[in-house]
Amino acid sequence: MELDIHFKVLAAVFLVATAMGATMAKTNFCTMGAVSDWVNIGDTGRLRAWLLAVAVAAGGVALLELAGVVTLPENTQPPYRTPQFAWLRYLVGGFLFGIGMTLASGCGSKTLVRIGGGNAKSLVVAIAIGAVAYAMFTTQLFSVAVMSWVRPTIVDLGAWNIPAQSVDAFVAAATGAAGGAARAIAAAIVVGGLLWFVLRSPDFAPIASSSPAASWSGWRWWPAGSSPAGLGAKPGARRRLSPRSGRAGSRCSRSPS
Repeated sequence: MELDIHFKVLAAVFLVATAMGATMAKTNFCTMGAVSDWVNIGDTGRLRAWLLAVAVAAGGVALLELAGVVTLPENTQPPYRTPQFAWLRYLVGGFLFGIGMTLASGCGSKTLVRIGGGNAKSLVVAIAIGAVAYAMFTTQLFSVAVMSWVRPTIVDLGAWNIPAQSVDAFVAAATGAAGGAARAIAAAIVVGGLLWFVLRSPDFAPIASSSPAASWSGWRWWPAGSSPAGLGAKPGARRRLSPRSGRAGSRCSRSPS
């Protein structure tokens, strides 16, 4: 029986999500942990891992678009492919997201990983996230509670002949490059800059890791002197006390809670 396209997509998403969840659980990949490790103990290992993931995602989308495999519509969520720059919405949303992430001990993806590990608190967090997201998308809550005070602050970039908020739109406006050329330049700047920051650390080197995860396929880009659970951290550095807080590590860290 021929599989329906929707079933194929769902099956592919399930496989990717399973691999992503296993990787996050093994490496303690965490957005909040990346920031708190950097701020509290001066360790940028998980921050570099997070930025590497951003570089791979951004580069992959750019390549797919340049190859004509996919075409992203203007009505993306968030709507960054429109000229309506809602700067206040982004600032307030990011601030509230940071507060919620701290209270929940992780972002949405980390919450799912914790649920897989049997964490009851994360199950409550996931239910709350789902309920609010459903209300935002299916009712007038977003329009009334958010856009009513954000709308007057929106900046129309079209007044400066910038058709969208994406980096390639700014590149096109600044250089005169059009279409694929502007997108290629933007991808090179963003992805190249991120990879430079990530790989310039002496901790990153192609070494043969003794961990089970790396032994499956031999050589891996694990940071030198570390295990997957402490990506980028030197031996003895992961539990340094913070000179600011006196705490070791971060809440979104190696602990199961």
